[in-house]
Amino acid sequence: MIKLLSTLFTILLIANCSIAQTWQWARRGGGGPGLNDKAEKIVDIQCDKNGNVYMLAQLDGGSGITVGTQSTDSSLQNLRGGRDAALISYDCSGKLKWYKIFGGNIDDQAIGMSMDSLGHINVAILSPSTTFYAGTDTTVVSANRKLIKLIQYDTSGQYKWLKQPTPDTVKVANTNKYLPYNITTTSNGDTYLYCYLGTGLISGSINLVVNTPGLYMLKYNLAGLPKELIPLDINMSINLNGDYLDFENLTQQYAIFNRQLADYNRQLENAIHLLATQIRLLATFNLLPANS
Repeated sequence: MIKLLSTLFTILLIANCSIAQTWQWARRGGGGPGLNDKAEKIVDIQCDKNGNVYMLAQLDGGSGITVGTQSTDSSLQNLRGGRDAALISYDCSGKLKWYKIFGGNIDDQAIGMSMDSLGHINVAILSPSTTFYAGTDTTVVSANRKLIKLIQYDTSGQYKWLKQPTPDTVKVANTNKYLPYNITTTSNGDTYLYCYLGTGLISGSINLVVNTPGLYMLKYNLAGLPKELIPLDINMSINLNGDYLDFENLTQQYAIFNRQLADYNRQLENAIHLLATQIRLLATFNLLPANS
């Protein structure tokens, strides 16, 4: 019997009413029996302007999963490894619209999801698999196991593109030096992938070269073309366990990175505030240059 986890795939939408707040609907789901409940979780939930809900979840798939009252095709699910990711869409009344299962022949991890105002959803997946499936829309075979997967769909579930920034020249023994940590998208469709990158030319780019391993923001435009590489002055250790991913360690490193990124953002905001204060003082005493 398929297990149902109240902690996974449960959405309680709150209606903002002037009189009271009441929950509208709930959905739950999970992987097959006898699997690792701790591996299953909701990674992110977002809504669009029409009230449709989009959820990114981590699954322990097994022979099939349950998404609300709908189940995946077991023969399709068997193509994946034990741990997979799912992107699921519901309408504002809680009716399942569509879903995509991401995974390969080794455990995969859902990293993050972001949306723009133009009707696109971007998903970051960490996958060490040599064969990776993005739903039934595309299959990527990567002999050197490119870990970072950036995938775009529109809000109707139509596949747009899949990108792997890891340099094509990287050998399999060094792919664990390229890791995704977070993702954000601007309203105009520019997507910033926060990641740890080793050296090399970013795949798909002409001149984006990493000379020093470290944390970067990698910018993609709406069409999925890499456009900018921004180094982050944040120290972080990367420690993966052999040839497979140590998910517990990765989760800890992800938490550390988020804290450090928050500190970095606060420092940047303080610097901007200080600069604005200095400009105001200069303006007060008429010390600004004539072209300011």
